[in-house]
Amino acid sequence: MTSAYNVSVTNCDIQDFNEVIKAYQGSFGDTIPFENTTVKNCSNGIVLAANLRGDYNAEMVTINNCEFSNVQSNVIHFFRDGCDESTISDVLTITNSTFTDCGEDEKSDILIKTRGIINAYIENTTFKYNPVEFIVIL
Repeated sequence: MTSAYNVSVTNCDIQDFNEVIKAYQGSFGDTIPFENTTVKNCSNGIVLAANLRGDYNAEMVTINNCEFSNVQSNVIHFFRDGCDESTISDVLTITNSTFTDCGEDEKSDILIKTRGIINAYIENTTFKYNPVEFIVIL
């Protein structure tokens, strides 16, 4: 990893992209908030899952008052493998948001993938017409 970065996405309209965010091996976002943002008609959403060897790509990811619509796969894929007690641990918080018609091409059949994430909070969020078997597996 080179150095940590922060990304803040606020009051945005994101449409027709292949990926909204895609983390690569060695990248690390300390804080990644999405606020008051619409993500629609994208092939992939937020992909923070670059490595399967114990590394992870973000510390705190917050989705607040956002609308995800017609995101085909990897709507939110926040992955951490292994455990390392030297880190604070990762946190995913989703509040006041809506997920509609997402996951059409999701092979895992899970809308929000959180494998290995220690803290996941979902509050006041609506899930409608998502053709997956699971919203999240913790």
